[in-house]
Formats: sequence, C-alpha cells, structure tokens
Amino acid sequence: MTNFLKALYSLWVMIWFIIIILCCFPLILFFLFLSEKKRLSAMLSLTRFMSNLWLALCGIFTKQYNRPRKEIEGAKVIIANHNSYLDAPTVVQTLGFPFKTLGKMEIAKVPLFGLLYQSVVILIDRSTSMARAKSYIQMVDTIKNGLPVLLFPEGTFDEDNTQFKTFQDGAFKLAIDAQAQIIPLLLVDTYDRMIPHSLLKFSPGINRVVWLPIIETIGLNKKQDTDLKKYTQAYMQACMNHAKSNDINTTISFAQEWLQQHTFATYQSV
Repeated sequence: MTNFLKALYSLWVMIWFIIIILCCFPLILFFLFLSEKKRLSAMLSLTRFMSNLWLALCGIFTKQYNRPRKEIEGAKVIIANHNSYLDAPTVVQTLGFPFKTLGKMEIAKVPLFGLLYQSVVILIDRSTSMARAKSYIQMVDTIKNGLPVLLFPEGTFDEDNTQFKTFQDGAFKLAIDAQAQIIPLLLVDTYDRMIPHSLLKFSPGINRVVWLPIIETIGLNKKQDTDLKKYTQAYMQACMNHAKSNDINTTISFAQEWLQQHTFATYQSV
C-alpha cells in the first residue's frame, strides 16, 4: 500500500471512529445512571460492540488462537504486550467478558470518549504515592471480588516491534498479592495494523491474538515478584518470536514445551 493510499485509509478509519462514538453517545449517557455493576457490564458490552463494528468497517479482522473458555474468567491478572493504540479495541473484542484495566487520568478528560473510558477503567493518578496506592488497592479489591484485571506490563509502546520493553513490577506484585493466575496474551499484529505515534499509518488485514498457557502464582510471596516478572517476560518473548517466524498454530505446543524446559525455579534469585 502506497503512502497516499495508507493516508486515505487512515482518514477513513478516523472518520468511522468519530461517527461511532457520536452515534453511541446517547447510550453512554443513559448507562451513567445505572448502578456500578450494571454500568460496567453495559459499558463493556457497548465498547465491545463499538470495537467489533469499527474494526470490521476498517477491514481489520481479529483471529484468536487457543482461547480458553470458563477458566479465563474470574480472579485473574491478564497481561498483554503493548504495540499501539489498536491494542485497546483488540483486547476488548478478544476478552468477551467483564474486566477492569488501568487508565490514565488524561484520557478520561477527552470529550465524549472520556465518559465511556472512565466507566470501564481504574483511573491511576501518579501525582502522589498515596494516589498510586489507592489505585493499587482498587485493583486488588477488583480481583478479590472475582473480576479480572488487564494490564500492559511494558507500560508504554514497544516501538520497534522486536524486543519487549522491560516489564514493570506492578502486574506481578498484584498477581502475587491476590494469589491470582496470570493469563498472558500475545498481540501479534496490532503494530502492523497501526504503527504507534502515527495516525496516518493504519493498514487493513488479519489481527492475530494468541492466548498462552496460564502461569500459576499460588504459594509465591512478595519477594518473588521480580523473579516472576523476568520469568514471564522471557516466556512471552520466546513465544512471540516463535509466532512471528513459524506457523502460528504451533505456538501453543511451543509454549507448553518452553514451560516444561524452563521452570520458575531457574529464574529465582539466589
């Protein structure tokens, strides 16, 4: 696709995003008057519908591999690599069940979209240690109440689409504190579908998501969060490298073999 066609296509993508937000705005306002539990369910259902519609109109088709069923719901920490702004609609479309995620205060201030955004995320205020602690407590409570939390442990975009940025501790500290299983997601193509920091570089096509085998945290203690982080990053990076250079259908068997050959004990600090 030439740069001119890519720019035209990107304009089409942005126009449809605005149209869908405007058309759904009355429903967003109505949902604000519901109870917290009903509001979350309604907003997530609406967000999923909007994501499905927008991606379909943009010619971006999400394909999932190894999607578990009931075992993915409940008190879990779901983590995914972070490639672009397309990650958000992709995971909303992929999960298909209620969840919470962390959200930046700045995005909540965006007109129209901000109302929907702040209804489905745990807003994080990094201005003070007390504010950060409050957000963390909300995440722990969310998991203990049986609702999964989705996090991007890189914290920001993996801009070169090769090696993941160093994972931050938060997701792993949270998983250990809540004694919750970790479900890793590989977003294989979101970088190619939308290159980060450019609104004129969208591309239509397949958008693959791989559900990797679960990592257990039962019995781990707070001193092991850094080891768990390093172990999980090595695991996800190896699986991503495999998915990109081999038949993606073999990624799960590769992941299972990797887990057998690399136990968590080998990543524990002495």
